[in-house]
Amino acid sequence: MSLFEESFAIFRRNPAASIFIVVLLIAASAGQLVSLGSLYPILQTLVSNDAGSANQPSGFFVSALNAIGVTPNLTNLLLLFIVLGLGYSLLNWCADAYQGAHLRNFEIAVRRELLESAVMANWTYVRALRHGEFINVVTREAGQYKFVVKFSLYTFGCFIQFVVLLGYALYLNWRLTSFGLMIFAAGSMILIPMLKSANRLGRQSTDIANNMSNRLVAALRSLKMVKALSLERSLVRTLQPSFELSSSNYFYQNLLASGQWAITEIIAFIAISSMLFVGLSILAIPKAELFIILLLLFRALPQVRSAIDNYHRAYGYLPSMQAVRQHLAGASSAIRPHQGLTVPPNWTQIEFQDVCFAYEDGKRVIHDLSFNIRRGEFWTILGHSGSGKTTLLDILIGLFQPQKGTVRIAGVSLNEADLDSWHSQLSYLGQEAYVFAGTLGDNLIWGSEHEFSDSELLSALRAVKLEGISTHGADVLSIDVGENGCNLSGGEKQRLALARLFLRHAGLTILDEPTTGLDASTEKEIFDGVSTYFHDTTLIIVSHREELAHHADHILRLTPEGILIQAGNEVSRGAVVS
Repeated sequence: MSLFEESFAIFRRNPAASIFIVVLLIAASAGQLVSLGSLYPILQTLVSNDAGSANQPSGFFVSALNAIGVTPNLTNLLLLFIVLGLGYSLLNWCADAYQGAHLRNFEIAVRRELLESAVMANWTYVRALRHGEFINVVTREAGQYKFVVKFSLYTFGCFIQFVVLLGYALYLNWRLTSFGLMIFAAGSMILIPMLKSANRLGRQSTDIANNMSNRLVAALRSLKMVKALSLERSLVRTLQPSFELSSSNYFYQNLLASGQWAITEIIAFIAISSMLFVGLSILAIPKAELFIILLLLFRALPQVRSAIDNYHRAYGYLPSMQAVRQHLAGASSAIRPHQGLTVPPNWTQIEFQDVCFAYEDGKRVIHDLSFNIRRGEFWTILGHSGSGKTTLLDILIGLFQPQKGTVRIAGVSLNEADLDSWHSQLSYLGQEAYVFAGTLGDNLIWGSEHEFSDSELLSALRAVKLEGISTHGADVLSIDVGENGCNLSGGEKQRLALARLFLRHAGLTILDEPTTGLDASTEKEIFDGVSTYFHDTTLIIVSHREELAHHADHILRLTPEGILIQAGNEVSRGAVVS
């Protein structure tokens, strides 16, 4: 999509605000023309005084002063010029302020749309999302997308002002104005290669920023290994080329921008000098008229220069706009449907019927798996890492759809269900707890629309033995947990997430290896809380630890030979897992 096509697309998405901006730009341009036009009778007065002529100034502004009973002398004409100039300046300021507010709202909307489209997409898309690239698109490219809009508006504003000023200059003397315009147009042909180079550097800038973000994310995730092996300097050397590429790209973009500015400055000097010579020596234009034409062109030609510069900048930011649009298109095509059959809250059984699943690379994970989970049962899923335990949960939750077979809850197939109605009945805790910056109380009620009393929140904390982490007598609910729970230990983060689950009172609770990386005592405390709080709900725990299956009603084992489902003393052989 070209710059002009994108500009029109933005105009169509928000026509009211866009039309108002255009009206303000046109009004500001007209205000500039009026304020400059009021100089014409002033120049006529000055020239006639120098020449000793008795000719009086004439024109619209002189007539306007006469109409209101004011003598059109030099003092009153100067006062009129000041008033009109102030009015133009205020109008221009209002236009800039409204543009700024519009751009701020646009940037917020783009970032929200990026995040919303990504999190609303299906799990296949989200699972493959490259975090570093997505962070770069939201934080950097969305801001630069705003600059495409900003500089497009500036380009349009400069063009409007140029047309208005040029039109008045042509009205005064079309021959001299056309002559100056031809000189400037011919010289501006030099700028075409520079615009192409700007677009190339803009595309490279987006790729460089994405690669740098991906490498930074990978580097931060590897810090424990790096510190353990004292590879800090190697890590810095690995990232150094990305920093150099980013800085060099920025340097060359600014070099191009300053170069085109200098070239248009030179062209403007040549054009004005040539017009001055032709106007006085060849066309013999009256001095007042010549001066006002030169003044108009002195204001008009910089508008061309600014328009070219703004277009140059907007063109350079086009790759950022394309990156945003690419992510939005990809996420939008993967949006999961929100309409379907409602899963009844009084369901009594979950049925897996001949379920088969394989990833996109063709690797078969589950084949012809059939079993039933009755409400209130406690299931443990055991298996080594990579055996398909989490994949099985993802199918049960509805994140993945099986290629064959179906999962039914109270007779409703998850392929046809409204997943929101199913997810509202679930509690889920994975290997890594989600904790955001804020208080302990805020984290407890996150994601819930129910109003909880402090006593209910404290009861949940006591159930996971987290009520004693406050210091100096501080209210435990108002403790600041820090970004990503940095003020909490790993066990405290998991217990906080578990307390959040307790408050949910869901019909089905799923714990996917929730004690990974925790010590034995913390693990025991967490499972004591689970056994106490979830004794009357359907519970599924995924683990690779055999001892967790001692109290389960059923055990589902994923082995290289197949899936074994054990109920009491009965063992049935299920599907093959590869």
